[in-house]
Amino acid sequence: MPYEETLFLDTDTYICSNFLELFTMLKDFDIAVAHAPNRIVYQVANVPKCFPEMNTGVILFKHSQSMNIFFQEWLNIYNRDMNKETTPSHDQPAFREALYHSQLRVATLTPEYNCRFIMPGYVDKEVKILHGRHTDLPAIAKKINSYKKLRIFLLNKLTKSLYLWWR
Repeated sequence: MPYEETLFLDTDTYICSNFLELFTMLKDFDIAVAHAPNRIVYQVANVPKCFPEMNTGVILFKHSQSMNIFFQEWLNIYNRDMNKETTPSHDQPAFREALYHSQLRVATLTPEYNCRFIMPGYVDKEVKILHGRHTDLPAIAKKINSYKKLRIFLLNKLTKSLYLWWR
């Protein structure tokens, strides 16, 4: 890793506003990730069902030997899973297993720092990082941040329009 602190972002992320406060978390934690919004949990031996799958589209971490070990273990588990008869469709099950068995101090990011707007969800305050594909991400950012209190959002997949509800 070339940096002491890294924020990995998937290619389908969009920055809505400044998120530098994220890096303060690395004073107390090794890694920070958000829950996967769809709550699909592949059953893995020695990982309880109540340990959530995390979304790997936004990963904040600091450089350390522990992180090097974690990334190698994640890769090993992923490669093992790809050689099974039925394989997961993505890397998050392997990430979940490696994270559970690691000694890392893990922080959970709120949805505002990994807003998977392509699925129904809720946010509070300003969304900083959108995560999903859309033809007009600036419009999605403007709409989702048009109201800055607790709100529910839903993307209409046919019209590609984002709807908000609040109280």
